[in-house]
Amino acid sequence: MTGNLTQNGGMVVLQGNSFVNGNLTMQGGSLSISNSTVGNNLQIQGGGYFSIGPAVSIGWDGGETSVQTMLTAVLDGRSL
Repeated sequence: MTGNLTQNGGMVVLQGNSFVNGNLTMQGGSLSISNSTVGNNLQIQGGGYFSIGPAVSIGWDGGETSVQTMLTAVLDGRSL
C-alpha cells in the first residue's frame, strides 16, 4: 500500500509480505503484524491488543515507533 493507513478501532492484520509505504496509525482496536514492512512511523494509541513479529521492519525510511496506553502486547512471541 502506498501512503498512510489510519485505523480507528477494529482490527488490522498485516502478514505475508504486506507493505505500508507511509505511516501506520492505530487509535484503539487491535493490530497484528508479521512478515511485513511499515516504511515510516508506527503509532499505537488507546487500549487494545497488538502483536509484532516475526520478520517485521518498521521505520526503514527514518520513522519511529510509539506505543501509548496499551493493555496487552506481544512482541515476537513474548508478552510485555
